Amino acid sequence: MKESIAYFDNYCPNCSGYIGDARLNFGSCCERCLPEIEKEPCTLLKELKTLKKLEDICRCKELTQQFVDFFTEVVGEKPWSLQVTWAKRVFLRRSFAIQAPTGIGKTTFGIVMAAFTNRRSYIVVPTKLLVKQVYERISSFCNKRIIAYTGKKSEKKAIESHDFDILITTQTFLQRNVGILPKDFGFVFVDDVDSVLKNPKNIDNLFLLIGLDEKDIAEALNLSFSDKRLERIKSKIHGVLVVSSATLKPKTKRISLFRNLLGFDIQRSVSILREIEDYYLNASSWEEAKLRVKELVQKVGHGVFIFVSADRGREAVEELVGWLKEKGIEAVSYEDFEKHIEEFKSGKIQAAVGIALSNNALVRGVDLPYWVKAAIFMDAPKFLFPLKITTDPQRLFTLLRLISPVVQDEKLEAFLTYLRKYSSMKAEMLDRYPPVKKRVEE
Repeated sequence: MKESIAYFDNYCPNCSGYIGDARLNFGSCCERCLPEIEKEPCTLLKELKTLKKLEDICRCKELTQQFVDFFTEVVGEKPWSLQVTWAKRVFLRRSFAIQAPTGIGKTTFGIVMAAFTNRRSYIVVPTKLLVKQVYERISSFCNKRIIAYTGKKSEKKAIESHDFDILITTQTFLQRNVGILPKDFGFVFVDDVDSVLKNPKNIDNLFLLIGLDEKDIAEALNLSFSDKRLERIKSKIHGVLVVSSATLKPKTKRISLFRNLLGFDIQRSVSILREIEDYYLNASSWEEAKLRVKELVQKVGHGVFIFVSADRGREAVEELVGWLKEKGIEAVSYEDFEKHIEEFKSGKIQAAVGIALSNNALVRGVDLPYWVKAAIFMDAPKFLFPLKITTDPQRLFTLLRLISPVVQDEKLEAFLTYLRKYSSMKAEMLDRYPPVKKRVEE
């Protein structure tokens, strides 16, 4: 090592002492911490009992190597560099959002980390199907106490008694049962943050799981990012929260809690193509489209998802499933897919038919990267909205929101603000809420 030309006070990364530029360039500590730099720094600092500020870094380095070995053993291949980076953040106790496309290994990372860490873990997924899939994967190699809530009373009783090391539930369960959950989770993994952000209250629930109370959350909402009072609230957080990036732009004020308390923003993820064949049928008729679907399924063999457009709906799904069976192709609708998932994986069921909507069971909530080979779209995916004024709050809100930029009327904007609270309400529910019904009919 060359001799130092300049020396800096308070720059030693381990003791904040006096250190020369030669050692800084080498990535080492000062001479008081490390008289010699022949060995690996963390090992030597431990031997000399001079390990101070680098303790977290050294601990992270050691745990990362253990994680890589564990991952390789249970998955059968080494983790990607991205997954190693995510693991380092967890070991440094830094919460973060994963901004990566589908199929990059986010769920696998969450499963393996929950099994690896010695702290209580919670995996939140959007559907019961994924609850079962995640449980099957993690229980195949992990002997910890695992509860996957599928609706049984015995499962809920075990959750209430906190008799588990790893919990797997849907976001709906979290929303309805946060009061019975322990508040000492060391690792919380949200596999689909969109499903959580739909209800702003769920954001509060996530912070309750990692150490804060409702008073802390209410106070943090009224503080700016640079306010020193946030430090007291941050000090109460004892768990690491990892969320997958959103596909929708969150509109709630509570989204600022992630930035102010955990140091990251929820941003929209970017999708890229995967190793799946995508087919779009430009057919002149529904009958022609069915024939071409049959040909494509026979060509691919199995592992096929077929999507009909939203305007044809559920009736078209049932018709297509029945027609394919008549032609000798084993098919199942999205409604029955969960019951036949093992047959789909084995190839006995060749195709599953769903609707081209973002909330359909075949679009969101399926983790089958090794078995899905092709996606066939019977028609272009589309959103439908009514041109006729109706008292259905859902349809009315959609229509008025679309025309508001053109009309630009203050009364319309005020009504939209009011109606937004009831935008998920169906027409048949209006009779239960007379004030809302009266306002909509006006």
